[in-house]
Amino acid sequence: MSCSTCIFHQARRLRIVDVSSAKVDLDSDVSVPSEPSEPQGSVFASALLVAGTTVGAGILAVPAISQPAGFIASSAGLVGCCALMIATGLLMAEVAINRITDLQGQGRGSEAASLSVMSMAQSTLGAGGARAVSALYLFQHYCLLVAYISRAGELVGGALGTSSGAGSVGFALGVGTACALLPVAVLDAANSAMVVGVVATFAGLVVLVAPMVQASALLAPPVWSELPHALPVMALAFVYQNVVPVVVKDLGADVRRVRAAIVLGSLLPLAMFLVWEAVVLGAMGGASAGVDPLASLAAQPGAAGSLVEGFSFLAIVTSYIGFCLGLSDFLGDALG
Repeated sequence: MSCSTCIFHQARRLRIVDVSSAKVDLDSDVSVPSEPSEPQGSVFASALLVAGTTVGAGILAVPAISQPAGFIASSAGLVGCCALMIATGLLMAEVAINRITDLQGQGRGSEAASLSVMSMAQSTLGAGGARAVSALYLFQHYCLLVAYISRAGELVGGALGTSSGAGSVGFALGVGTACALLPVAVLDAANSAMVVGVVATFAGLVVLVAPMVQASALLAPPVWSELPHALPVMALAFVYQNVVPVVVKDLGADVRRVRAAIVLGSLLPLAMFLVWEAVVLGAMGGASAGVDPLASLAAQPGAAGSLVEGFSFLAIVTSYIGFCLGLSDFLGDALG
């Protein structure tokens, strides 16, 4: 991911600029003042934050779950899930912008600076709604962290010749301790380096496996009845909404800039997912039913297997760090 860790570290350092005291709707033509009190972030940088949060371990599960439906049907499912997640992100951004303008209009700028998913739910849904949203947020993070630890344990165990259980414990202790103890600057640098590794291994895989892609596998008749089984995983692969408040604050609650960052930051992962589907399903489309095409690709001799393992591990680590720190920030807001 484009530095999931950096996202949450930046969230601690950001300051909100003054915006109009009027409520703003994402479909309106209202804009904020052109001269904020502090410099605003760039749309491109914020789009990368969205894209980086989206592209993580979820990309590893999509080929296996979508293989029975075929490339055509799974591509349609990915496009639909991306459109749904763009819509939900824009709706969350509207809530965040309106909440910030309300708080600043009341002279409560410090509360605007600490805006979070929980405080947004509190202002729109009341105390009961905030508790429900908090419970769902915690449950989602728990499920994702368990999935990350389990898959990472398999990779670590396979590399070290130990059991997956021992690998999971070692991974959780190692990365968790690093998140808890390392300074912000060190974690930023480490995660940025791993993001470069994710991009490099993905590009290497695409170049290496592209000659193995069979057009017949990509153009096979779609099995639409199998698509509903893959949609939940596809939708989960596009999750980024936990950083929407950060994007809104970083862009000074400017409607057009926020909207552009969310749309662009969602379309970049969509392109990456489609390429990934084409490469994996096109090259391993002949794998037996029930066999993970990504596992089949990893079993290939030579550099392909190593690149798959490296890409998988780095994607999991960057996702794990980001969600771990995001959960920490959420709990800090809830308990503080």
